[in-house]
Amino acid sequence: WLTLLPGSVHWFVFEHPWLEPLQIWYQVYLRKVYPVVVLVLLGTLYWGGRRRILLRFTRAREQVGKVTRDRFRYTLEALLGTVLLALPAPILMLILGAPLVQSGDASLFTAGVGSALLVLARWVFLFEFIRALIMRNGLARGHFRWRKSAVAALSRWLPLLYLQLPAAFVFIVVWQEGDETHAGILGRAAFLLVTAIFMLFCLRMFHPRTGITQQPEKGEAHWCQRWNRTLCWISLLIPAALLLLSSQGYSFTAMETMVLLTQTIMYGFFVFVLQQVLVRWFAVMERKLAYSRALARRDAQRKAKEKQAAAESSGDAVPELEIPALDVATVSEQNRALLRTLGFTLFAVICYLSWQDFFQAIQVFQEVELWQYNVATDTGTEIRTVTLKTLLVMVLAVLLTYAGLKNLPGLIEVLILQRLNVDFGIRFAITTTARYLVIVAGVLVVSGLIGLEWSKLGWLVAALGVGLGFGLQEIFANFISGLIILFERPIRIGDTVTINDLSGTVAQIRMRATTITDWDQKEIIIPNKTFVTNQFINWTLSDSTTRVVIKVGVAYGSDTTRVTELLLEAARANGDVLKDPPPTAFFLAFGSSSLDFELRVFVAEFGRRLALIHSLHMEIDRRFREAGIEIAFPQLDLHVRNLPKDTK
Repeated sequence: WLTLLPGSVHWFVFEHPWLEPLQIWYQVYLRKVYPVVVLVLLGTLYWGGRRRILLRFTRAREQVGKVTRDRFRYTLEALLGTVLLALPAPILMLILGAPLVQSGDASLFTAGVGSALLVLARWVFLFEFIRALIMRNGLARGHFRWRKSAVAALSRWLPLLYLQLPAAFVFIVVWQEGDETHAGILGRAAFLLVTAIFMLFCLRMFHPRTGITQQPEKGEAHWCQRWNRTLCWISLLIPAALLLLSSQGYSFTAMETMVLLTQTIMYGFFVFVLQQVLVRWFAVMERKLAYSRALARRDAQRKAKEKQAAAESSGDAVPELEIPALDVATVSEQNRALLRTLGFTLFAVICYLSWQDFFQAIQVFQEVELWQYNVATDTGTEIRTVTLKTLLVMVLAVLLTYAGLKNLPGLIEVLILQRLNVDFGIRFAITTTARYLVIVAGVLVVSGLIGLEWSKLGWLVAALGVGLGFGLQEIFANFISGLIILFERPIRIGDTVTINDLSGTVAQIRMRATTITDWDQKEIIIPNKTFVTNQFINWTLSDSTTRVVIKVGVAYGSDTTRVTELLLEAARANGDVLKDPPPTAFFLAFGSSSLDFELRVFVAEFGRRLALIHSLHMEIDRRFREAGIEIAFPQLDLHVRNLPKDTK
């Protein structure tokens, strides 16, 4: 067929009515004045607004990363501007191709030219969108923070894709005309040229050392960077296989595969851009959430310092906030994992819809019957079959349930809870309840797919009821107690509690038990039922302020007024002691060996109790020694009496 290629080229160039498309364009657009006027006005508006779009790119780039001024709308405006910058050439191709396809009197060649323009308009839009995406202040650099090496590789090798357009135009026109002889000669040659250019583009783009998947010098490598050599070989072998198929005569198979492959790449790229936009949205929202929490912490520090006499006397300034620049990496791992799952699911659905007509063999899974079950309907009993395809869908449902169970709390935190003025305990209760609902929904969906009807399992429910009443009553009681704890909130994550002789901080509240970390960093597992039925102390439930009592005994004969003054002075001099309520000192009793006093002070944080007790003891001891006041200790007077001499 290569020997016949010159004749096929001559046929394409000299034996077709090239003036016919020009005549149709003249009849549709040039003969009537208003279409030309509208196009000129639109073109003028576009070129006038292009400069403003680029200027807004620059201004948005200056605001991105600054927490107090950054907004997600800057990314949306940049995305809209990117689309507008990519539209002119595709719209022009659509305007030129539409009348050629719709004209009823046009020849097959002219209709093929119109079809080629319409098809290539999509690819031109993709190329122009990528070019606008990676421009200096575009989305890729200013908002998504793509690696410089990836942006440089796209900028360098993107023109190769434009070289495909002439050959693709010839290929589409020849195939649309329906001449099998020339389609197998010139059409095949054009297809081979398109595939060869695409193969060269893949080689340059996925080169392990100079492409978009090159490993970074510093930092952790992404999975595509760790497997960059494998990706490079795969990207080369696929177009090479298409070249081999077409050269051996399987041109239609190679053409259909190439069309579906390029469509999949285009859809996958737009799904990736959508995921990047959502990641940017989550980044802005989470950074604002972190900023508001930092403000709350700073306000709490300011209020604490206002209550401290030492801070007032020293005049220490409240520390300023230090917020690092916004980065996509600040998005929590939960939200990133959830976005990856959603993006992969959307891409998988698109691939299935695109390739389902090509891979008819997938229907073989529908023919593999596993089991059957009866379903009661209004008209009687219906027999349904569970196939291998149903089983695969069930596996997908299980995976989605697992992804939702693992990543849903982060999504709820960012999208909903940060907009509500609720404390951490309510947030934890909402996210935990959402986990339970995801589990229930997943179980119902999976059971419905495999034909497990809960209405027919009354005997199982009855058996479970008996089991819960006897053997599993403690587990069931702990589960219900866990739900009560979540909603009644007698304890919360981070609370300091004392139950029996155990004290510590609540670390986790799970379905069956609660984990408490004591002062020795040991994790104590306590059943949830204990917190519902037994008495316990929550030191930080509604107020973290607690009272510290220092008991002091002085020797008889000491100046009790001076002792009271020294105790109050020691308390007022300590920065951890609150001024409201004020410290108090009382002379409580005449002990057997001492005059008993109590110093009562309040501390804002439970964690400062031991430090405060230590410092007060040290200060009281120092002041008493300087004042000559003796701290009493137990004394015993022993009287020895002389016994009679004859006493044995």
